[in-house]
Amino acid sequence: MLVGYPPFYDKCTVNIYKKIITGVIEFPKFLSNWAKDLIRKLVNPDSNKRLGVKSNGESIIEHKFFKNVSFEEVSW
Repeated sequence: MLVGYPPFYDKCTVNIYKKIITGVIEFPKFLSNWAKDLIRKLVNPDSNKRLGVKSNGESIIEHKFFKNVSFEEVSW
């Protein structure tokens, strides 16, 4: 959503599957390091290490990418 296409994008479906299995993500240069870190942690193939799984989403909110976001002011 940050760049306009999913993290494992490719025109060929088979290549998408290969990227998912190998964890290959190609980030555009303009993306911040915190955004890249957040995305990598959200799509971690090991569900035990994936961000948000064990904390009901709290670890996502606490990620440094969101440090300037006031979630109290966000309308759910």
